[in-house]
Parts: sequence; structure tokens; C-alpha cells
Amino acid sequence: MKNRLYNISKRIDNLLGEPPPSFEQFAEMWQSADGLSKSLFELSLSDPQLTGRPKYYDKISEYLRRLGVQAQEPIDESFIQELTGDD
Repeated sequence: MKNRLYNISKRIDNLLGEPPPSFEQFAEMWQSADGLSKSLFELSLSDPQLTGRPKYYDKISEYLRRLGVQAQEPIDESFIQELTGDD
């Protein structure tokens, strides 16, 4: 399961590229992002533990809030334990 979480984190990192995007660049990317990508960013805002705090997390979480994305209720700790536990 840890491998799956690593893959989720890497997908987010790959979406962001290098160097960190400006707010304008991120907003443009957000408008054209597919549903899965948006969901992963929203998950990182709601529960960064599940996405492994993607690179530029502080900057991106600020951008998401500026775009009006709301953090959802934190995911139940037992579910997180199940996902992050040894396979």
C-alpha cells in the first residue's frame, strides 16, 4: 500500500514540474486539469498525510485556497492507518 501512496505523491509532483509554478500558472493548469488531478490536489489540502505532502505543498495549498478550493473533513485515522500499513 505504501507504494500506492508514493505513486499518488509522485503524480502530484509531476503535475507541478520545476520550478514551482506562479499562482497564475497554477490557476491556468487548474482550469484544464482532469478530475483525478484535481482530486489529488484536493486530497493533499484535506489530508496531506495521504499524499506525502507533495513538493511546494505550502505554496500550492495557498493557491488552492485562493482558487476557492475548500479542504474537506479529515479522513478517518483508521482508514489512513489501513492505507499506510505494511502490505
